[in-house]
Amino acid sequence: MKKVFSFILLAALLAGCSPKSAQAEAEETMRAFFTALASGDYETAVSMYGGGYAELAQMNPDVSPTDFVTLWQRACEQNGFVCIEVMDIVLKSESDSQIDFGVTFKTKDGELFEFTGCCGETFPEPIVEYAVIVRLDKDGVYKVLALPPYVP
Repeated sequence: MKKVFSFILLAALLAGCSPKSAQAEAEETMRAFFTALASGDYETAVSMYGGGYAELAQMNPDVSPTDFVTLWQRACEQNGFVCIEVMDIVLKSESDSQIDFGVTFKTKDGELFEFTGCCGETFPEPIVEYAVIVRLDKDGVYKVLALPPYVP
């Protein structure tokens, strides 16, 4: 009876320690990244972002292009990027090192974020889903490559 109990205990421990799937790990990273931006934790966001900063630097010529924390702060607080949390995620495609998602975001009130138009124009259909790529970097860590939604 002791061997059976030991086997069951070992199986339970191993089941609890099983590694996350690549998709689950990428989703977790993406949610944490957008949550960090939404809460103003720009240092954490910098550590989870693997994309380029050229667009943010161009919008903020008075900021050093390597001052990533300030670039994110400006993006979310001044430049028109909508830094809100993820609502739903749909897997679009997956390879060994990259996972593409379709993502919807939620407003601070918990409603679906809809971009309905810009500059006096209204879109026939609001944009509700955004493409977000999460890629495995050379250190084996998932990084988000997408900027948040932008509303000029």
